[in-house]
Amino acid sequence: MRANPMAQILAERTGVELDRIGRVMVEADLCLPNHPQIHVIGDLAHFVQDGAPLPGVAPVAMQQGRYVASAIEERLKGANPPPFRYLLVQRRLPLILIV
Repeated sequence: MRANPMAQILAERTGVELDRIGRVMVEADLCLPNHPQIHVIGDLAHFVQDGAPLPGVAPVAMQQGRYVASAIEERLKGANPPPFRYLLVQRRLPLILIV
């Protein structure tokens, strides 16, 4: 698996590090190191939580997107947002019994 080609472009233009599969290494607030105005989320981002990178799946990206929107609002108000934290949401599917 290789990440989106945009990762290589970001690396060339900002000097950001990529992981072994080409994802962009991001800070705790999902920004690029030394570039707080650039956020990277979803399967393009290498974000480590509890010692392991988060998977590049839609539920993670959706939470990251909501976080970044909130973080931008906080920064515009002069505040520093807390670090991003993915919260695993487990949904129980209904059991259907067919007889």
